[in-house]
Amino acid sequence: MEKRMLLIPLFLVALILAACTGVFPTPSAQQPPEVPSATAPTQPTEAPPATTTPKPAGDLEILEVTFAHGLTEEMAPVDPGEEFVPDATIYLSVKLKGRPKEGRVTARFLYQDQEFAATTVDLAQEWEEQGLIFAIGGNTFVGFTLKPEETLPISEDYRVELLLNDTPAGSYAFKVVPPPEAIPSQVRQATLARGATEDYAPIEPGDVFAPQDKVYLVGRADLGLYSTLKVRWYVDGKLDEAGTRAMTAQENVEDAGFYFSFIPDGGWPEGEHRVVLLIDDQEVASYPFTVQAAMESLAPTAVPEAAEEAWLEFSDPDDIFILRYPSQLSIVQENTDENQYGYVFSDPEDTEALAVSFIPLDSQPLDDATWQAFIDAMLSELLAVVGEDAEIVAQSTLPSLRLATVHAWSAANGQGGLIGLQEDRGVVLVRFWLVPEERWEQRRAQWEELEIVWFPPRVHAKFNMWTPYEEVLGFFAFSRPPQLDQEEELTEPPVGYMFKSSATEEGLLFVYSDVTDAELEALFREFIQSLRVKVFGENPTVALEQGQDAQGFPVTIVEFTSEDGARKGLEVVWEPQQGIRAYFLWMAPAELWDERYRDETPWRVFQSLRWSPERIREYYDRFYLTPTPTGG
Repeated sequence: MEKRMLLIPLFLVALILAACTGVFPTPSAQQPPEVPSATAPTQPTEAPPATTTPKPAGDLEILEVTFAHGLTEEMAPVDPGEEFVPDATIYLSVKLKGRPKEGRVTARFLYQDQEFAATTVDLAQEWEEQGLIFAIGGNTFVGFTLKPEETLPISEDYRVELLLNDTPAGSYAFKVVPPPEAIPSQVRQATLARGATEDYAPIEPGDVFAPQDKVYLVGRADLGLYSTLKVRWYVDGKLDEAGTRAMTAQENVEDAGFYFSFIPDGGWPEGEHRVVLLIDDQEVASYPFTVQAAMESLAPTAVPEAAEEAWLEFSDPDDIFILRYPSQLSIVQENTDENQYGYVFSDPEDTEALAVSFIPLDSQPLDDATWQAFIDAMLSELLAVVGEDAEIVAQSTLPSLRLATVHAWSAANGQGGLIGLQEDRGVVLVRFWLVPEERWEQRRAQWEELEIVWFPPRVHAKFNMWTPYEEVLGFFAFSRPPQLDQEEELTEPPVGYMFKSSATEEGLLFVYSDVTDAELEALFREFIQSLRVKVFGENPTVALEQGQDAQGFPVTIVEFTSEDGARKGLEVVWEPQQGIRAYFLWMAPAELWDERYRDETPWRVFQSLRWSPERIREYYDRFYLTPTPTGG
């Protein structure tokens, strides 16, 4: 089956940037601050050599700057390196000469010359807050931690600019590289043409075009996980940013078809132009072409003069989607159907309409049978709107992307329908473009330009439905009931999360700990035992069973009733997996708890839970079990 990648704009991801000094032993970013000692601080460990030559600024002088995959408590680097996978946390250790008691150290993180995160450490404030007035001898480490909330674009075009007291003190490059499981990315072939078929075959290939032609670049490529294929159009040697497009692979895809198309505002000027393909910001191919005013356009279909109308961007008030659509559809109305959410875009003559709707079906991705049943039912309804005699003239399905596209035509009504269905996490996006005959070929050619970015979890939230929840570091994910409106991270071993309801006293706890380390295992057992007593009392009623979770991991499942009968709970304990033990507890008032509630709420949450012992194992290895280097 054909694989195809969605065409989406490339946005900078949100990040969390933290900073802390190494004037004295400081906990890692995942631990609560320790109470400092009144004595002189421990000398920090020496860092590896700096990546570039640092500069002094006033009383502050940088000795070394090192990117790393972790930091010690003294902010010295652990596992130095300047390459990071897209979802990795980026650590930066800055070694300052001596023990400066005041001054500011600023780190600016940039991607393609655009700042996306920055923070400043005030040394005087750090010393004051830690209760230290002075120290003698040694040097000072400052640590910066950049934690992506989403994957970073793969690129070599990253750097950190350091400033000392607002004076530039050096620029330091780092890279985001493909994850180990990614396949190599490459452009297999690409051809300039005047159009493209549904199967990504070029229509009338060539390298000479007329000023009014839309130029297509049609090809096939392999893209590894998180790699980005980008196109740039150069008009008379100058980049036209309006034509830049990119698509990012969310899985490994081989031999995937693609095409990009562009025409500048006002058409192409005569002369030599080119289009460039980039993979992960590295140019991989360039395709020159010529525009001649005297030649007759050989566009595949006749397009009216008004075809190149401006395109507008619409962002709905609920921040669920962003749409790029033709300005001809100037009337915008909200869809008031209570079972879905969306908007209708139409023209003043009421001959053309575009409906964008979001239909929430479940909190989890649909299985294959349910997805196919939805496609069949929705197509039946939409084809009836096109006309009773509507016939499908083109159709494609991409199971790997949960995407289905249909073009239908009604001879009786003299109109066509362009239909797109896409499912993501139990939510379906429906695009239905009803087009009159005089614009039919034009709109078919523009279908791929109808760009949309949307956010399924926000649809769930709008309908007060269960919402897919994913922990930012990939430790676990589950379906989150709407009543759990509060969230708290637990930062001492065992680490994890607590989710609470502000109205019903329901709560969910999920924690995990290393069990290869005797001290951590003892802390885990003590935590669980004290929690049971606190929640259910000394002598609760217990129903015990053994089983497996949805991933096949062995579990012990216990249903508790507190000794006073006021509270019930479902407890799940995982046996060691990769040296990790995990604990799940759903708590609720007994008045809510019956067989139906148990099956439809705590049991449903448990069945939806997916967790990664491997990632948690790496976390404990890095922050709790890695020995601290010694040295002067």
